[in-house]
Amino acid sequence: LFVDYGTDLGTGDNVPGNPAGVRGKPGDGLGYGVGVRIQSPLGPIRVDYGLNDQGDSRIHFGIGERF
Repeated sequence: LFVDYGTDLGTGDNVPGNPAGVRGKPGDGLGYGVGVRIQSPLGPIRVDYGLNDQGDSRIHFGIGERF
């Protein structure tokens, strides 16, 4: 299980070009999900499923070590 929180500390409007506004992203956000790790002959296999507080979800699949 994992939980992640991020914030721009209220400075998003000060960034030239306003990338947060252009992308429709809030100044802060929360994400949570679950992941599975399996050791295989090819190396570790990772599968994660995550949701954010805007209702979007994503599946991430990886082979090998994270770096």
